[in-house]
Amino acid sequence: MATMGKPDREAMLLRAALDGNLCLLKKMARALDASGQGEAAVLAATAASDVKTALHLAAMEGRMDVLKYLVEDLRLDVNPRPSKGYCEIVELLLSRGTSVNLVSLCGTPLHVAALHGQAGTMKILLEHHADPNMAININDTPLYNAIHSKSLECMKLLIEAGADVNFIDSNGFSYVMVAVGATPDIMNCLLGAGANPMFRITMNTCVKREVLH
Repeated sequence: MATMGKPDREAMLLRAALDGNLCLLKKMARALDASGQGEAAVLAATAASDVKTALHLAAMEGRMDVLKYLVEDLRLDVNPRPSKGYCEIVELLLSRGTSVNLVSLCGTPLHVAALHGQAGTMKILLEHHADPNMAININDTPLYNAIHSKSLECMKLLIEAGADVNFIDSNGFSYVMVAVGATPDIMNCLLGAGANPMFRITMNTCVKREVLH
């Protein structure tokens, strides 16, 4: 093991994910963790030439022991980047009992899908009763992420699923306030769904006029 270089260890780690060899996967992750970041950071950063991570490779072969370790034990984000394989990974994990509202550093899978405008994945999650109103770090909701990513399709899916368009965060900001400066379609979607454009008296009047205009 001591004579192996980093590329060889990374290749062995990815092979272990593909084969479902959880023991070897953990061993390689520890061996690659020279800076003390932890296994989760190593596994998230290690990818094959086609950008497939250990999570992708384990999902391709249905290696549930590896998948559950990565997602449930390490709380690895299901996929922080848009990917054609994302829907397949999500469907596989959900079919094997993974919680649809499992919280990672970036929130639930629904938060991540909204942040990256992944409408296909969002539809799957909502069909499995993902909570469209779950707030992470007090203020961050899936709809908040969808507004920031300017994903009209994700917004519509969340609203159809019962997202509260009149949510007010701990700083007194509404979604309408967050959407100021976004595309007209984003604002119109909120207002059309019943978002209240009237703000508290402390709201800056010029922003209020821009929304109502």
